[in-house]
Amino acid sequence: MSINLNTAMIDNDFFSHAIEMNTTPNNIFRILKEVFSELEIEPTLHPLVYQNEVLISNTIIKAVLDNNIIKVASFDDIHQNDEGKKLYYSFLITELYKKLTGLEPDLQNDTVFSFWKKGMSLGEIHSLTTCLICGCSIFLSDDGDSQRLKHIIENNSLDKVEVHNRQAVVDMIREKGTILARKELRSFAHSQS
Repeated sequence: MSINLNTAMIDNDFFSHAIEMNTTPNNIFRILKEVFSELEIEPTLHPLVYQNEVLISNTIIKAVLDNNIIKVASFDDIHQNDEGKKLYYSFLITELYKKLTGLEPDLQNDTVFSFWKKGMSLGEIHSLTTCLICGCSIFLSDDGDSQRLKHIIENNSLDKVEVHNRQAVVDMIREKGTILARKELRSFAHSQS
């Protein structure tokens, strides 16, 4: 799998909230496909997000993944076994973690490629690091720390990554023009507008 400018990393909050639309599973699949098609992106989960956060026992989540509506990256997809990319990835994870939490990552017996601790925004840190390494410029996230990390990245001149929640996605495709009905967009964003 290639991760590039057409890829959008997606966090578990965005994914799990998006599938909570008040409609049938087939409509959920259709709406998700259309939203991503209209944005011209390929939504992709980070391997550690998939491993540590995604509830794959949920039949709708499983079907979305099995049908490649949302893909799951591997670390090889991210760094292509390039030692320079691996080092830069490690550096970025450590720096973003420190800047967000004020703490050094306590890796113990882990590496940055396996380090996970609940409640520390590691899904967002790993996903945004993947964007920086691979050149994807969009991160789909409903988590507030994603916006904080976006500003940390920009303030440290690392690059620029757009972070969009579900409502922002709806606003963007409405502006471009969408075939989805207003009711479907409200259901996707879980909004009243």
